Amino acid sequence: MSEITEQQRRHSAAHIMARAIINLFDGVQVDIGPATDEGFYYDFDLPHRISTEDFPKIEAEIRRLIALDEPFVRKEVSAAEAAELLAGQKYKLERLADIVEEGVAVSTYTVGDYVEMCKGPHVEHSAQIGAVKLTKVAGSYYRGDEKNKMLQRVYGIVGKDQAELDAIVEREEEAKRRDHRVLGKQLGLFTKPRTIGIVGVGHVGSLVEQMALRRGWNVVVCDPLRAEHEHATSCGNRFTAIEAVAAVADVITFHTPLTFDGSYPTYHLCDADLLRACKPETLIINSARGGIVDEAALI
Repeated sequence: MSEITEQQRRHSAAHIMARAIINLFDGVQVDIGPATDEGFYYDFDLPHRISTEDFPKIEAEIRRLIALDEPFVRKEVSAAEAAELLAGQKYKLERLADIVEEGVAVSTYTVGDYVEMCKGPHVEHSAQIGAVKLTKVAGSYYRGDEKNKMLQRVYGIVGKDQAELDAIVEREEEAKRRDHRVLGKQLGLFTKPRTIGIVGVGHVGSLVEQMALRRGWNVVVCDPLRAEHEHATSCGNRFTAIEAVAAVADVITFHTPLTFDGSYPTYHLCDADLLRACKPETLIINSARGGIVDEAALI
């Protein structure tokens, strides 16, 4: 037996999920169901609006079908044979017409009573899929065209076994808990208008200033070099002492070396007075050592 890949298990899980939903609901039309980098999805058109409340019974049916350990059987067929096998599935028949026009061979995979037009590859038997969990449902236009009907896209993830699946779920939950955008809202950091403090000189600092202004944020800048230039107040920014920046800013970004050289004042990132001046919830981003701040980091 050849080694089963992650992509094979994900792709096969998509077929099993489609079969489960056809078993559970009336009038199901199926479109495509590929593997993805995170798991898999399948697009459906049916009278019932699928919700997360349906997931437990769908997952139970998926488990039942996987436990049957039925083989995935590949077969190349003619266009006429494929049309017969896919009779009644309008989206599949339209996809079949594309394949016929391209002049490529038509391959099918059958597992139990479910036949799918598909290139594969798949697992050899359904039990090799492992454990499956559905994660979300969203709308998706047929063929990605907003002029077409919106289908229901159901997403899922797969583990080799329940232990691996549980570990995947835990990693995803931990990532959500650590998401700075979520934490920022929970801590009340990102209520608008926000104030961003920009400390230092240079191109990166200017870019961050532009990002903030586009979002309608308040901006305070501590930049002794720019304050001497004619354009220093062109954006209406207030140039002030670093302690004043620290006192009002929700986010502070540093864009210079930790110390200015020559005639410029010396500002230490770890200066105790500065840290005491900051609000307890202030987010500090240090780009002084070559770090890059992008707009996503400030959301």
